[in-house]
Amino acid sequence: MITNALRSLWAEPRAAAVPERLSRDWVLVGALMVTALLEGVLRDDVAWRPVVTIVTVGLAPVLLWRRTHPLVCVVVGFGTGMALGLASQLAGIPGVGLNTMIYILVLAYALVRWGSGRPVTTTARPTIVRSSSRHRPARYRGLGAAATVARPASRSSC
Repeated sequence: MITNALRSLWAEPRAAAVPERLSRDWVLVGALMVTALLEGVLRDDVAWRPVVTIVTVGLAPVLLWRRTHPLVCVVVGFGTGMALGLASQLAGIPGVGLNTMIYILVLAYALVRWGSGRPVTTTARPTIVRSSSRHRPARYRGLGAAATVARPASRSSC
């Protein structure tokens, strides 16, 4: 049954009539950039303050291309976030990042909403595997990642 669901998702075409960039997209990006800048300046417990602030502010414009190039946006957003996390782990500094960087989850939604089936399935599988490899009770493994990916996929006809 899961194989059939993945096969039908794999064959899913790209969403038709992708809307153009709207004025609210620019407002969203501007608000996120100001919020990230304020958080980077005003929070006391930020490690690598200039680097993290520049990365968070610099990634916000990626949201402007989330409808037209969703896979590229996911790769850039999550790739940069993982590189920053890896660099902090190698330096021995836990928890580098701003809370504002939560906006990269919009990119995962955009991939499932506006992308075709192949990028969705090839991106979703590593996400579910990675989340299930954490030290969590067995009944919760992969549930969060599967819900994040499956919810917008079930509404892709909207």
